Amino acid sequence: MKKLALAIAACTLIVSHASSAEEKKLKLEDISWLAGCWKAKEESPYHNFEMWTKAAGNMMLGIGTEVRNGKVTSYESMRIEALDNGDLVFSAKPSDKDEKSFTLTSTNERNLVFESTKYEFPQHVIYRREKDGSLEVRVDGTVNGEKRAKLLPMVTTPCQ
Repeated sequence: MKKLALAIAACTLIVSHASSAEEKKLKLEDISWLAGCWKAKEESPYHNFEMWTKAAGNMMLGIGTEVRNGKVTSYESMRIEALDNGDLVFSAKPSDKDEKSFTLTSTNERNLVFESTKYEFPQHVIYRREKDGSLEVRVDGTVNGEKRAKLLPMVTTPCQ
């Protein structure tokens, strides 16, 4: 009888934990800090820019550009979509490549980690909100078996 009571208690705890984990899934409203316009923090020969809309329905839309010597050298359309199962999925379509999608796998109040093991590079897209309100975007993965990462520190800028 004692074993049965312990088994029931364990099952109750597992079900309760699973339910609370489901309740803690992020919603688009929880990442509203990403909405707005962002530019590269450092001055360099090229300028990166991202613009994200506020959540509308089940989606946030974004656009990214890289400008060198006064000309757009690359751009991408992006979206973060809330699926019916509660998952948040980041998708990006660079100007010269196929669209890739990444599921939110890890988060806290300052980090969004989107992941997909379907691709060599990138495998992760990470948005990190710094304490000063700036943003660090990191993409990483492997290229020909070697780990690679690209970091892009950004600050808010007026949307025009």
